[in-house]
Amino acid sequence: MSGFTLAAAASIAAGLSIGAGVTVGVTLAVEDHDVARAQRVRTPSAPHLVQYGDRCYAGVCLPPIPELPQIPQLPQIPQIPQLPQLPQLPQIPQIPQIP
Repeated sequence: MSGFTLAAAASIAAGLSIGAGVTVGVTLAVEDHDVARAQRVRTPSAPHLVQYGDRCYAGVCLPPIPELPQIPQLPQIPQIPQLPQLPQLPQIPQIPQIP
């Protein structure tokens, strides 16, 4: 059993060493490179309509987009009728305590 424990400890130590080395190496490699600044995307000052053109490309035209069918109107849900009030049950007399 001691051989298994020694092998497990060596495996854990090797994994931690490799992980630490990779972390330090990546950190050093990233520090050496300059990071290019992201260019700002220009946004229009006012909204404008985009012209998409026709649906043809290289002589092949797509059929027009069909209109969506109207969704049928669902019937109204009927109101649930109120339940009648249940009659009150008579009170059960208390049984006297025997001393």
